[in-house]
Amino acid sequence: MLEGIRRDQVGTAEEIRWAQQRRSGGQSRGDQVGTAKEIRWAQQRTSGGPSRGDQVGTAEEIRWAQQRRSGGHSRGDQVGTAEEIRRQLASLSSKNCRAVLTDLACECGQSKSNVAKDYGEGYVCKKCFNAIAKYSALQEEVQNRKRELLSKLSRHVGSSATHETQGTKRSADTVPHAAHAVKVVVTYQDYEKKYNLSPTREPIGKCLGRNAKRAFAKHSLESPALLEHFLLRINKIIRKEMSQVLRDTAYNIKKAQRETMTALSWANEYRTLRQKAPVLVRFLDACIPKESSRRQCTIMTCIGVLAKSHCRNTLLHAFISLVLSYGHAGKLVYSRLQKLGLCLSDSSTRALLDILGTDHDKVVKNWVSELSLPTNQFPHHPPPPPQLASSSSSSSSFCDSTSPVGPGDFSLVTAESSPSCDTHTSTSDEDTAPLAAAEQNSPQDGSPVLDCGEWNGFKLIGDNIDKNIKPRDMRINNQTKSLHYFHAFAVKDRINFSDITNNAELVYPDDIDYSVFYPNDDDDAQLVSNFQTLVTRIFVEHIPHLQHLFGKVTHNIQHKYSKNMSIKSTVGSGGNLVTGCTHQAKSGTKVALACLGCDQTCHYHDVVMVVWKRLYNTSSGVDKGTLFQLRNLINRRNVVSDVSKDTAACEEFMELITVAHILSAAVHITGVPDLEGLSKKILSSENHFAAVSSIAKTLCSDVVTLSFAAKPSTGSADCVMEYAKETLSLGLLLLEFNDAIREGDGCRVLRCWKFLFLFFRAAGHKNYCIEAFHLLMQYYYTLTPRCAEQMLWGRFVNSVGGPGHNISGDLHMEHLNRILKDTVSHLGANKTPKSIVRAAKALGPLKDILAEFDKITGVWFTSKHCRRSEKEDLLKIVAELNQNEVFHYQPGRKHLLFPSMKCNCMLMCIDRPKLTSWMSVKAENILRQTSFTH
Repeated sequence: MLEGIRRDQVGTAEEIRWAQQRRSGGQSRGDQVGTAKEIRWAQQRTSGGPSRGDQVGTAEEIRWAQQRRSGGHSRGDQVGTAEEIRRQLASLSSKNCRAVLTDLACECGQSKSNVAKDYGEGYVCKKCFNAIAKYSALQEEVQNRKRELLSKLSRHVGSSATHETQGTKRSADTVPHAAHAVKVVVTYQDYEKKYNLSPTREPIGKCLGRNAKRAFAKHSLESPALLEHFLLRINKIIRKEMSQVLRDTAYNIKKAQRETMTALSWANEYRTLRQKAPVLVRFLDACIPKESSRRQCTIMTCIGVLAKSHCRNTLLHAFISLVLSYGHAGKLVYSRLQKLGLCLSDSSTRALLDILGTDHDKVVKNWVSELSLPTNQFPHHPPPPPQLASSSSSSSSFCDSTSPVGPGDFSLVTAESSPSCDTHTSTSDEDTAPLAAAEQNSPQDGSPVLDCGEWNGFKLIGDNIDKNIKPRDMRINNQTKSLHYFHAFAVKDRINFSDITNNAELVYPDDIDYSVFYPNDDDDAQLVSNFQTLVTRIFVEHIPHLQHLFGKVTHNIQHKYSKNMSIKSTVGSGGNLVTGCTHQAKSGTKVALACLGCDQTCHYHDVVMVVWKRLYNTSSGVDKGTLFQLRNLINRRNVVSDVSKDTAACEEFMELITVAHILSAAVHITGVPDLEGLSKKILSSENHFAAVSSIAKTLCSDVVTLSFAAKPSTGSADCVMEYAKETLSLGLLLLEFNDAIREGDGCRVLRCWKFLFLFFRAAGHKNYCIEAFHLLMQYYYTLTPRCAEQMLWGRFVNSVGGPGHNISGDLHMEHLNRILKDTVSHLGANKTPKSIVRAAKALGPLKDILAEFDKITGVWFTSKHCRRSEKEDLLKIVAELNQNEVFHYQPGRKHLLFPSMKCNCMLMCIDRPKLTSWMSVKAENILRQTSFTH
């Protein structure tokens, strides 16, 4: 009944009812007019029973009835008039519920003053009142539980959760006060203070109370004032870390070391940097996309740019400067990039190159110290030095001497007995120091010294570099300078020759068996076998629809050192420049003469010159099937009569012609009209690879005529077919020679040199013939067994590793010379002897450092050249050869410019007794100049 009383309902119950009727214009609550007893009986009649159960009687009786049913008082102290009841209700709400309502309202964003105004005299229903009571009880239980946990924690730790600083004891605790606001109690040594947090800082205080670090950071950074203080503090931390980084990562150009730069690792540098400057690295790391794969490299680059702003150089600047130097960048490029903090200055880069080139030959000197020095290499009487074979090549290269390769097998000569030759070399006193030490430690009785462990020697390969410097302002004291240098590098042997004896044997001219210099039957058989393998490769590569046989072809002809030759070569730094071509040693000074000179395995172009002299004539344009006619057919204008003017074009054209003749010969053997017919015939057989091998075998046995033991043919002949066979045979010999070099097969190269020796003799190339004879003489007679094997297998360089990736030593020398000459040409007006020597000495270390830089930065580079397809040219040449039936025997046929052509004529027409007599004279001269005669 009391729930319907409002604030203005003051008076008796009857007056209140009449007031309600007057305001509403009728009776309030329908028929509720009269006394309370009448109203109750009216409610009973309307509902068909007593209203509110058993609530019949006075108000006091009703309350006692409610108490009996509920076991307590109903509505407690609500006894009196309506105004008294309203006042009591407001007092209960303000006393028990205002604090809870205030906290809830504040969390919703309202201020305390608005909350007090809105809820100061509000009414609360019974349901909400009970909920508020439960919330207050739960909040009190949480606080009690928290105090218990803190008490247990303080007992375990041994001290309360306080913070002491310089005699002042503070404890940060967040406790809700009566109005549920966040307070911070700071306990000092003698007293404590309480601070009320502002509404904006209350979430931060609550996060501290809950020990929620992530929420604390979030709410702290949302405050602009706190954010500014945080940024100032982080700024100080980063400055301190940057100072530490600058002290540890500063790069002193004067203390530059090659080992430091080649051992650089982005992972190690990044790990060290993250330990010393974690905040700085985290900030930079956040700026890089998550999917970036070069995160470490990017961060190190940023650190380098920041260090440059502090006038500090890092390894990054040194690397970038060396990259620019290797790319021949000008001084203006250095100036521009230095302003951006990316590189060193031009002068600092030159100073860095000078320092890197200081110990450019350190690796080679270490090799010298590792090798043992047998005493039998130091005879009691210093023998005269070997005679260096002269060479008429355009590069003016040195030739191999008769001395061994490794410094452990050096021959000692004196300056007084130095031969009179156009090109020879000697070493300085510094270079002979290891030899002198070895001589002092060697036994004086001549007993042999046994080698311990592995013995891997090395070989020195060099070439001349000539440069004329023309001044722009020519004066009396400023004339054209002609500079002449000898550029050399060293390559370490990949084969252990410790099991091969190194004892020298006396050789007399009568002991020489000259038949070993000629190709024998075993050489012919092995050569034909290798030809079959090469022809099979060509069939599978160029005949249509045979690519499925690619896996069955032998791509690498194996030999006894195939595994060793597939290892990447260890190349000592180039840049060993010797001023001038001739250097005379001081009288009485012992000189270590290493195996210097051009490597004879790279005379591929010299062999092409022999072929050109035999088969190429610029007047044979009307003769179908000749080299010049086929050159005009495909319009190869870069192929010239002088091979030295464009060696690469002539070699490539000869290789194309050889492949075309092989395919045309296969078409003739099988009796099909073209390559499509050849493909169909092979695919029609049961075993495709067996059919291909059978055709290759027939071709090499019937068409290829390359034998020193064969006899000249008699009677009429088809000179056109003989010309085609000669072209095919010489072309296959060139392919065999080139493939042997790629595989690093010394035995195959030596076999090819036996044939080339005879070809040079027949073609009238005296210098090349003498050079080939020197090579064969060294291997069979003048060198010790170990030196002979070292000369045979140490002639190759594998720059990338893997089978079939070897090149000849002097080809690698040409690569180094090209780089050096490009560097010198880009020096411009700075071409001085000092700058040239600097560029040469820094060449090797610079390549090693940049190779390591490419590795850690993920730069992928391949030396393989992409060549345009020659398929159209090849098919046109094959069609031309098939149309003219060059391999079909037609007696009496001949070319106008080659009327008496006969295949294998160069070998069969050699006068063997005359050649043997010539070799005996040369051999006697060679033995006279070596230490193996009386």
